[in-house]
Amino acid sequence: GPGPTNAFNALLNVNAGETYVLNINNWSGTTGGYTVDFSNSTASIFDTVKPYISSIDQVICNNSQLTFNFSENILCGSVQAADFLLTGPGGPYVISSVTGTTCLAGGTAEVTFTANVSPAITTGGNYSLHITDLSGSVTDLCGLNADTGSVQFFVSAVEAVIDSLVQPT
Repeated sequence: GPGPTNAFNALLNVNAGETYVLNINNWSGTTGGYTVDFSNSTASIFDTVKPYISSIDQVICNNSQLTFNFSENILCGSVQAADFLLTGPGGPYVISSVTGTTCLAGGTAEVTFTANVSPAITTGGNYSLHITDLSGSVTDLCGLNADTGSVQFFVSAVEAVIDSLVQPT
């Protein structure tokens, strides 16, 4: 709305499919708090997009950890090692734990997780990280479960060749 002290903004014309941000600012400087009330509105806030693994960080051979990112925040309590399966050359692989920095610090949701993998990834080639439902479901903040499925990624092989050997005297 107009003016530096108007606490209410003008109505917005909105369209389906657009994204908006609700920014609440303590413009008055009081410490009494605030209330957001959508009860007299036809608007609804909902999420219909299921979470998925959006990317996997680069894996360097001989690595026993695999770091990956979800498309949105995932509830820490919904992530278990049994929710994931790693396949590829040099396997079978066992995922012993999956953690996130925020989760370890006592937070409730995280985007980036690291899986401890055994044996270490030592062979280059095509790999797949699968989401399973063996331990429940990986769940986002709105209660949507990730679909079971897999993400493929490639690990470059590292080769070393000794072309000469010199013995010190």
